[in-house]
Amino acid sequence: MRVGDSTPTRRKEQTMANCNICRGACCESITLEITGPTNDFQRFLEYRTSPQITGKGRIGRNFECRCLMLKDGRCLVYEKRPKMCADFEPGGEVCRATVATRRTPEEAKKIFGED
Repeated sequence: MRVGDSTPTRRKEQTMANCNICRGACCESITLEITGPTNDFQRFLEYRTSPQITGKGRIGRNFECRCLMLKDGRCLVYEKRPKMCADFEPGGEVCRATVATRRTPEEAKKIFGED
């Protein structure tokens, strides 16, 4: 499913998500799990990032870094996008959490077909 595609996406038994309405909330930041950092590095991250739930129910660190390949809500490198982008599950737990923090409640309802 391309970001910007108007076809709602469903994987497994997840809620559908309309990426065309969302226009790339998942591409505006990235959450990474960081294991084993030193105390000093941990403080560095805490000062610059916010905690975020990952798809595995663990806490990661959220980095604000909009993807440079997102233009007008569409992925410019969809066929060659990184695996972590291809593995992102529209409508899944992380998608819902991302939309909840980056879109208005009204937009979220439209994205997930709840209006």
